[in-house]
Amino acid sequence: MKKFPIILAALLFVITMFVIPVSAPMAEEKGIEGKALYSQVNIWFEAAKGKNRAYSTNYHKGEIIPAGTKVTITEIGKKAIEFRDEKGTEYELIFVAKHHPGMKAEDFAELLFKAENPAPRIAKMSAEDREGIKQGKLVRGMTKDGCVMAFGYPPAFRTPSLDSDAWIYQDNKWSTAYTVHFEKGKLKDIQK
Repeated sequence: MKKFPIILAALLFVITMFVIPVSAPMAEEKGIEGKALYSQVNIWFEAAKGKNRAYSTNYHKGEIIPAGTKVTITEIGKKAIEFRDEKGTEYELIFVAKHHPGMKAEDFAELLFKAENPAPRIAKMSAEDREGIKQGKLVRGMTKDGCVMAFGYPPAFRTPSLDSDAWIYQDNKWSTAYTVHFEKGKLKDIQK
């Protein structure tokens, strides 16, 4: 009987020292909040109400945060992803859930921001891809990957799969800006 409290105390000590510290950091590493990452695509934003605001629907208005920009994710909520660049400029990306069926803001953030700098990948791409990414424009002959990096993701409610040979980008809430057609994985035609 006297050995039971000693064994219990030793067991609690082992759990406290070895099991809890090992599992706690694993929980922290799952999300991307608070981490320094790189934008994987060009992101358009406009200054609105004192904030630099972008939308997951990917309206092509205002200025561009270039692919490869180092950012820190400051907060991810249900409806917004907040981040800042190395200069300290703060941005709010409004996540429009109905335009991305089955996706959460966290999922969308993980598409846009990763630990890997895309610059080495961009350097190996075709001249059309590099030019389009640099200018934030679609250029005939670009690959699908190059188009995503240059122009961002089309809203999923209009383009459910990037495997499709037709993508639709929105200009605003009410109109289509571009319908993009691919042939054999290369940009063939852009309709405005």
